[in-house]
Amino acid sequence: MANVSSEIRRVLLTVLECQLCMEYMLPPIYICVKGHNICKSCRSEIEVCPTCIHKFAPMRCVSLEKLSLQVDFPCTNRDSGCKKTMRGNSLTEHQSACTYGTYSCPFDCPRKCNRLTLIQHVKNEHKQTGTETLCSDSYIKILNYSLTKTYSDVIATNIEVFIRTITVINGIWYFLVQYTGPLRNVGRFSYTISFEPRGSHVESISMTHLCQSINDEVNEIYSACKCIMLPVQVLKHYLNARQLSYRFRIVRIR
Repeated sequence: MANVSSEIRRVLLTVLECQLCMEYMLPPIYICVKGHNICKSCRSEIEVCPTCIHKFAPMRCVSLEKLSLQVDFPCTNRDSGCKKTMRGNSLTEHQSACTYGTYSCPFDCPRKCNRLTLIQHVKNEHKQTGTETLCSDSYIKILNYSLTKTYSDVIATNIEVFIRTITVINGIWYFLVQYTGPLRNVGRFSYTISFEPRGSHVESISMTHLCQSINDEVNEIYSACKCIMLPVQVLKHYLNARQLSYRFRIVRIR
């Protein structure tokens, strides 16, 4: 009986396979006027059916969408080592959090890594920037700090991994922290930086912001002001002989 169920599942998965990208289809599933199906991602890239070159119908394949919610799918990261299988309505959430999912290296590098190998990749290939193991509260010093240079590093705290980027664009100093974990957890982490006063004429300042997702484009984050920002002229008050020092922490807020 188990062999029969396994064979039925195999056949159903074949039916639910997109003919263009060969991944399994989840709602919404689109259909052409000749009855061929295609997944959401591929449909957004093409105007005609790749199988018969006919137009797409102005409706979705509801029958296959219902079927997809009753079948256990393997994770799309199965070739990278994920063994999970689950119903279609749970698969999307799992894949956004999958340990075996891939992330682009935060440095000027084409390499993509899963969360398990990202830190090791940075240690091996980007020693000049490095990886930092962060406690709940750390005091950071950047020697020979340059306002014309972008600083990026990987931060590991417990089981979470973050990317920290510091740069200056058009006279504005940007300090960004991106979270590499599940999308549902992005809003659960915040980071704070604090500058101590240098002399009686400069006051201490502290700024806090929510971490952003590693999937978000950095320049779009800057444009939307979704990170800590400071005029360079203000930042200069906290530079000491080209040394930038600040207190930094990441906390889970909910």
